[in-house]
Amino acid sequence: MASYVYWIHLPEHTDIMTEGYIGVSIHPSRRLMEHKCNKFNPHLKNAFNKYENITHTILLEGYEDYCYELEAKLRPHENVGWNITRGGTKPPNTRGSKHSEETKQKIREARKYQIVTEEHRKIMSLAHKGQNCSEETRKKMSESHKGLNIWSKGKPLSEETRKRMSLAHKGKSLSEEHKRNLSVAWKKRKENVRHG
Repeated sequence: MASYVYWIHLPEHTDIMTEGYIGVSIHPSRRLMEHKCNKFNPHLKNAFNKYENITHTILLEGYEDYCYELEAKLRPHENVGWNITRGGTKPPNTRGSKHSEETKQKIREARKYQIVTEEHRKIMSLAHKGQNCSEETRKKMSESHKGLNIWSKGKPLSEETRKRMSLAHKGKSLSEEHKRNLSVAWKKRKENVRHG
């Protein structure tokens, strides 16, 4: 998969070595949206708050290793331009790590007072649009969910819940294509139950 080296800067910036922010991503437009919400880089966050005419330029498309090599040359040490860390290092992979109960409680407390604006919702929506999983990824996700206990499995719905669900679906009409798709999906599900 291709990676991109990008430069976030002001139109009047001319020195790529000392001005603006240099980064590497496989999804540069999504990464730009994340930068706008990110509070971990105060230089970049302050720039987004202060300037309205920030530009996002793709400098290079290439192999991931080569992109990180170029980023290391453009940002050889900390605090160059809007970058706070040295270039050329991948962000740490936190997949599989778990928060302690104390950390979870701190996150809960912090989110209690968090106000999500419409602008933030739009940014998050744009960041997740177009994320289509490959067939291989779908299979892996399916396998990882097999055998898990679903919290609602076998629990009857209350009358109140049934009424709310009924009201939510009243007046909705399904197209013929949608009906066909549902029919095919149910047939596959029944077949999987029989053979599973």
